[in-house]
Amino acid sequence: MCINVIGIDFSKDNSKCGIAFAEVSNNSCKIFAVGTQKEIPIKTISPLIKTKKCILAVDAPLGWPKIMGTVLENHVAGQYIEKQANSLFRRKTDDFVYEKTGKRSLDVGADKIARTAHGALNLINTLRQQTNLPIPLAWDHKNIDGTKVIEVYPAATLIQYGHKLNGYKKKDKDGCNIRKNLLKQFPKNIIIDRQVEQETITDNDNVFDAVLCIIAGFDFLQGNAYSPAESNATIDCVKKEGWIWFRNHKNQ
Repeated sequence: MCINVIGIDFSKDNSKCGIAFAEVSNNSCKIFAVGTQKEIPIKTISPLIKTKKCILAVDAPLGWPKIMGTVLENHVAGQYIEKQANSLFRRKTDDFVYEKTGKRSLDVGADKIARTAHGALNLINTLRQQTNLPIPLAWDHKNIDGTKVIEVYPAATLIQYGHKLNGYKKKDKDGCNIRKNLLKQFPKNIIIDRQVEQETITDNDNVFDAVLCIIAGFDFLQGNAYSPAESNATIDCVKKEGWIWFRNHKNQ
């Protein structure tokens, strides 16, 4: 098995959109390029995904709560909404992540993260137009053909590898040192290519998250991520709302 994994910590601000590239072969994952979208334009991804099997691991919601669309379709201004806010604004996958990790992701139905989700979907569609490939979401780690997309959550990945989140997103020197320490603790089968300077990963928290997206993608390909079947959500609901793939046990 030789599959490229592209990790994207999405932001509508190109300077804050982290991107990382890796090649997965058997039981190892080699990271061979990292940067921000300002440094590595999205168009550079197109040739790569046209020529090889690829997983795009994106840190951004790729769907909205199913019940939200159902309720709001016939709602009129001023009318009472019977559904509780949590059930209206949170997806099944968000609740599942919280159940397993204790970390609550932002509510895509009730936060500015909705704009991030909209932008990420636009990015995926741009890649479809540039490559003439369908680029669907992946629902199974087996028999990956062409290019597929998965939604990931770097914080959940860190937690499942037994790490604390305290300070790792800080922009200052302390945050940089925390990321350096975390990088040293990456599993041995996560290999940083010699041409990639480690400072380019640890100096920028968005790029660091893009690398965590790759690790989540690697876990997915290895069959080491929670699947929708392990939750109480129906597959129809998950395909409507999306699913966050993250490591299914807390160890390295």
